[in-house]
Amino acid sequence: MNFSNLLKLLNRKTLESLRQKSAEWFQNRVGQLTGYNRLPTDPDDKGTNILKTSGNRGQGNLIMFYYDAKHKDTLPMWDRFPLVIPLGPAKGGFLGLNLHYIEDPKMRLQFLFNLTGIDRKDIPPNFRLNVNFDSKDPLMRLCVKHYLRGHIRSRFIRIPVDEWENVVPLQTAQWVYKR
Repeated sequence: MNFSNLLKLLNRKTLESLRQKSAEWFQNRVGQLTGYNRLPTDPDDKGTNILKTSGNRGQGNLIMFYYDAKHKDTLPMWDRFPLVIPLGPAKGGFLGLNLHYIEDPKMRLQFLFNLTGIDRKDIPPNFRLNVNFDSKDPLMRLCVKHYLRGHIRSRFIRIPVDEWENVVPLQTAQWVYKR
């Protein structure tokens, strides 16, 4: 059964259960970010080194973190708490797909699982996405963002594969709109 058919089978009770699990996950994990004041360039900070330019340890993971956009005064909107799949290094930081730009939680989850290329049940716990940016894909174009190291304001939270289903539907985006 493909993921689209699975989504159609979900009933309201199942969706409510997923929302509850998602909220519980978020409450338990967000504490890892609070009280964090050091800049991510601190040499003793291992929490922000998820995407080193050598080795790309973070590429293919799903991460969350606090961000302060460099061009926030000119952007019509930006996400202060992105949900990102790092694609690889870019000048001064990395490129990533921010899934929050896909507003519909079901569509966001479907997009993520479609990127895996394998059935959701068969994804191993240490799975890492191998995503090649496709500029013709409208969802990828919508989601791709350049994150600068000097503007990351927290540690990264890596979301394990077995928690994707609980986390991805969460409405955790912290949109900031141009005044």
